[in-house]
Amino acid sequence: MKKTLTKVLRISAAIFLSAVAFSCKQTAADAVWYNDFEESKAAAAEQGKNILLFFTGSDWDTISQSLAANVFTSDVFLKKVASKYILTQLDFPQAEGSIAEEQFMKNYDVANSFTLEGIPTVLLVTKEGYVISIIDTTADIESADAYVKTITSFNKQSDKIVAASKKMDKVEGIDKVKQIDTFADLLDSSYRYLLSDLFSQIADLDPENKSKLYGKYLLQLTYPKAMETFSSGSPDEAVKMFIDIAEGGLLNKADTQEAYYSAAYLYAQSPNSDNTVVLDYLSKSYQVDTESETADSILQTMEYIKSSIEAEGAAEKAAEKGLLGDITLE
Repeated sequence: MKKTLTKVLRISAAIFLSAVAFSCKQTAADAVWYNDFEESKAAAAEQGKNILLFFTGSDWDTISQSLAANVFTSDVFLKKVASKYILTQLDFPQAEGSIAEEQFMKNYDVANSFTLEGIPTVLLVTKEGYVISIIDTTADIESADAYVKTITSFNKQSDKIVAASKKMDKVEGIDKVKQIDTFADLLDSSYRYLLSDLFSQIADLDPENKSKLYGKYLLQLTYPKAMETFSSGSPDEAVKMFIDIAEGGLLNKADTQEAYYSAAYLYAQSPNSDNTVVLDYLSKSYQVDTESETADSILQTMEYIKSSIEAEGAAEKAAEKGLLGDITLE
């Protein structure tokens, strides 16, 4: 009798646990999608998670619609992704009145901050809004399994980023500089400009550059300042910013080469640019490291500009000759 009762209890317990598991299974209706980025960042900070950010055109873009229908409501997505990330959808519908104008403009500002190239775009970002990776939307989105596999391939990296962010918040001084460096290296380097608020702390945290890391981020800090200065109508000052850090002795070879090249590029865009000056900056860039990965490309650019200078000189001589030919002596 005792054995029978024990067996019944075990079976009952198994049935109960199965029922609980079934009732707790997440459905598409259960998944929470935020539609405001600031709210999703707050939720991510509170829950210690990263964010899946989906820029969509819900009523006009077929790929967005396919992602929503085939991937983001699938069982595999709900099981493997929805519980790990704060899900956020920023919509850009075309139908009038389908979204509040204020929210549309907020979505636009977020898209602009990520220099969005098109709709749809799917990003994995941190609670601070730094990009972990962009998820390809040209992949096989008809297959939820394949798309989810792409997302979950970043799980380990995502976990490392959460841990690094927590540690970064707990330390100060040189230790924080080192942790900022660790954190930044885990993120997508294409979106480094978003980390300028972090990088700008390094000079104050380590004024004597004991970590030897200030130079590593000096170039990244210079880009937004130089572009703002250039856009405000001071191209020479913007170019000087790159020259100053190139000659300041804090940058490594690769960054010094890039700084000179950036000076050349920016100067070439200025209203009164001179090809000989551009060539000089490029030459300095090339001479920093003639064996670097970018050296051949710099050299090719130099050759092109040299040929342009020669062509301009020939054109001037031809014009002078033609002008002299028009003069008749009486």
